[in-house]
Amino acid sequence: MKSKLIISIFTATLILFSGCGLENDGSTELSSDTNGELHSQDVHVSEEDEYLTYELNALVDALLEENEEQIQNGIFKIVIPSVEYSWDRAWGYADPETKQLASDTDQFYAASIGKMTLATLTMQFVEKGYLELDDPISLYLEPNIVKNLHVLNGIDYSDDITVRHLISHRSGLQDYFEDTDENFNQIPDFQELMIENPSKIWEPEEVIEYTKTYQPALFAPGSKYHYSDTGFVLMGMVLEAVSETDLTQLYREFLWEPLDMNDTYLYFREDPVKSDSNFGFAHAFSLGFNMTKTNMLSADWAGGGLITTTSDLYKFMSAWQNDLIFSEKETKQLQTDYYLDSDYGLGLWSMVIEGFSGTLIGHEGSTQSFMWYVPEYDAYIIGTLNQTVKDEKINMYTFIKEALALFE
Repeated sequence: MKSKLIISIFTATLILFSGCGLENDGSTELSSDTNGELHSQDVHVSEEDEYLTYELNALVDALLEENEEQIQNGIFKIVIPSVEYSWDRAWGYADPETKQLASDTDQFYAASIGKMTLATLTMQFVEKGYLELDDPISLYLEPNIVKNLHVLNGIDYSDDITVRHLISHRSGLQDYFEDTDENFNQIPDFQELMIENPSKIWEPEEVIEYTKTYQPALFAPGSKYHYSDTGFVLMGMVLEAVSETDLTQLYREFLWEPLDMNDTYLYFREDPVKSDSNFGFAHAFSLGFNMTKTNMLSADWAGGGLITTTSDLYKFMSAWQNDLIFSEKETKQLQTDYYLDSDYGLGLWSMVIEGFSGTLIGHEGSTQSFMWYVPEYDAYIIGTLNQTVKDEKINMYTFIKEALALFE
């Protein structure tokens, strides 16, 4: 599971930028604005839900204030439709340099949550007959992309990789972003390239060429599970090839516009969109380093390059859960055919983790972004810590677990 960026990449980047005017914001005092309050909040409560709202606010304060040197901001949304409950909360500085307070309407970097949206887009293509899950991707991609893509023990399995393999992480391809560390310095090799040229905009073809050149295949397609951003980059390329349309337009036509997701766009690939005049983009960090100050995340693209809001993600997840995206129920059934060795279906997890009261259906991202539906409570839990560092305290699952305990 891709659950975090390697911390050392940002440590190294801080060293690179130490003489270039880019400061480490990790020492910013986050508890002393003019009103004595750091966080902003916009809480929607009914009288009967005051206790739950109070406890959720206290939970956020306890989690984030105890770790304010590391966590710069957080944005949270919980909706329980069956009891008409909705809670929104923002904490911290969206931009610590300007002391811009975070708002619950702020956009943020969704990271690998975008894998579920891309897989859902893929399933719409399947439903409409534009492609099939067991189609080999060689039907759609140029030969120069597919050739030598998957070579294992001298055998080329490239023509055996299917659409299903890509969006279930069963292609056998390595993860360009986190796999391979040839010099054993605990910084993945691709991330070292990003550090060396942080202003570079990465194109999908470059990412695939890197994998073909430096990352031998791990196993035969379809035989095992291995989380791979590489597969989702390829899936984005397949969708563009099938439709002869760029991914940004496909997202708009099939998902953003039908679901009124007016604050969502593909980072680096289109102009920013924002439906109101509030501060737009809550910054993401690691070890105090502001990742939004570089172009390194341009490599993400189809694997998770979305800028969005908690409200837009709720629109998506609610529509998906309530069968408003697909025309046929069988399509969702195909997407939710979870593999026992990974609890992963086609672009989403369904998992029960020790200590959790409830099943989490959805996806997470490397910046501790999360989008889950919990059927046992009819609850949507969505948000971000905008922080790649994760430990026992600085952990989105700490919030999720304790929020579920409050639901009980």
